[in-house]
This record gives sequence, C-alpha cells and structure tokens, in this order.
Amino acid sequence: MAIVKPETIAFRLLNNALRTKKIAQVYLFYGGDTETKKDTAMAFLAGVISGSDTLPGAEDPLYQRLRNGSCADFYYLSGRDETLKTDQLQDLIRELQRTALESNGRKGYLIENINNSSEKVYNQILKFMEETPGESTFGVLISDHIDSLLPTIVSRCERIPFPKADKEELRELYLKDGFEDSDARLLSEITAVYRKRDLNDPAYLAARDLFETVLQQDSEVLPYYLNKDFFPRFGKEDRTVLTDALSLYASLLNQGILQDGAFLPETERRKICSLSQKEKEVYIESAQEVLRYLNSPLDLKLLMDHHAYTLLRKEV
Repeated sequence: MAIVKPETIAFRLLNNALRTKKIAQVYLFYGGDTETKKDTAMAFLAGVISGSDTLPGAEDPLYQRLRNGSCADFYYLSGRDETLKTDQLQDLIRELQRTALESNGRKGYLIENINNSSEKVYNQILKFMEETPGESTFGVLISDHIDSLLPTIVSRCERIPFPKADKEELRELYLKDGFEDSDARLLSEITAVYRKRDLNDPAYLAARDLFETVLQQDSEVLPYYLNKDFFPRFGKEDRTVLTDALSLYASLLNQGILQDGAFLPETERRKICSLSQKEKEVYIESAQEVLRYLNSPLDLKLLMDHHAYTLLRKEV
C-alpha cells in the first residue's frame, strides 16, 4: 500500500477537499508512481463515499473494501492490461446510474491508465463527464502522461500532481520484492513500473537484456536491430507486456546515457562512456521517440515502423 505522504501537495489538496466539503466531480491524478496514485485514489474515494473529513489511512475499513472489490458503490476500470473498450465504459455508466447502497448515497469510480484509450472511448468519457451530475457521483482518472490526453478532458478535471518516487524508498521496496541489490538500484533509478512484480517478469528480463545488447550495436544499425530482433518477441504478447518492456528500455537507455552509466554495472558503464557524442544523440533520440508515443492508442507495430523510418533518415 502506498498512499501519498502527508507532506506532499497531492495529500494537502485532497485532504483539504474532504475537510471543506468542496469536492470536484472528477479528479485527474498525474505524475509520480502509478501504485501511489492508485492507492491514493481509492483512499480519497473512500473518504468521499463515507463523508470523511480527512484522507483515510491504509487501515480504514472502507478503503480496504475498495481495494478488495467489496464496496458496491465503487467501480474500477483499468487500461493497464489492454486498451479501454467502449462496452466497458457503457457498463460503468449503467452501474453508476443505480441507487447507491452506502449511507451517504455517494458513488465513486476510478479509471486507471486512461491514456490507453481509443478516440471513441475518449469521446465517450468526455460525454459522460459532461452529463454526470456531481451531487452523488465522483471519479478519479489516472494518467502517467497528461500531455497525451484530450485537452477537453483535462480541462474538466481537478488536476492533482504527484511527486516523483524517492529513489531510496523505491530501492528498499524492490529489495523487499526479492530483487538483487544491483537490480534494485537500477530500477530505483529509472522507473517504478515493475514494483510489486515477480522477479522473473518476462518484460523486465527482456528489456534488461535488450539494453545490454543494444549497447553492442553500431548506431547505424540500431533501428534494424530494434525492429528485427527485439520488438517481434512481443508480437503475440498483450499490450501491457510490450508497453512495459518499451518503457523500461527507453528509461534505461535515456538515463544510462545521460548519466554516463553511473548507476549501471561496470561492463555497461564502459560501453556508454566509449560512445561518441553523435552516437549518444542517436540513442537518446531513440529513447525519447519511444517515450513520446508510448501511451498513445496507436498500433504499436505501426509506431515502431515509423520510429525506425525516422531514425534511418538521420545522418549518423
């Protein structure tokens, strides 16, 4: 459980909304660690449904019910495993139209990774937000990349920024999850996407393997390598596995090169230090290009073909 810390802006804004009873219809949580945003959203909605004056803690009974799916007035959709579908949103709307069962008559919903939506779903969400009355229904949208959302959706939300995860705190969490110290240090430097996952998660292992091998490639053949050797491995995997692998690859590559591999094992660090400035620029642009479009609803195979074509046009 990772409810946001009391000293953060996010905690103060949410706690103040509950205390003053000035609660917006829809909130948008962005930035920071995905697990922290999700846990905080459930705690906040537990406070909204119960009429609490403060943000509930991890021991709160209603918060626990939201987490284990036993609260009839809370509805949860996740775009983490696959693209959000129109029928899922229609089911959510139907459920929210039912009479609330909790004593305060309030209902709450949470949509995680809203970025993973098609344009049709975006339009459905926008219409739903426009038509849903705020007296009894409250929602939280979670996004890792606010810039990729429709401005019309963002403008209708109360935006809550979350702080970046503390590296040492993440490192301790990874160690508790069974990662070796070298991997825990590495992951704490780059991303929180693998927190609470199994040590042998195939996407993590494949992405880590990619980073080690991609440094052995000449920058001229990097686009060919990505498309012919790495990305086809995930052609039959679900979108989450591929997206997580690409995210880890891009973060490893970008941070590793920008920091001259200071946090990497010795062999990888030596390789980074030996790169020319031109080669570093190509690698960094490769990572940035992947990160820029990573959470868009585009077909990922099409995206990587475009990415390779763009790189091939550059002079190295």
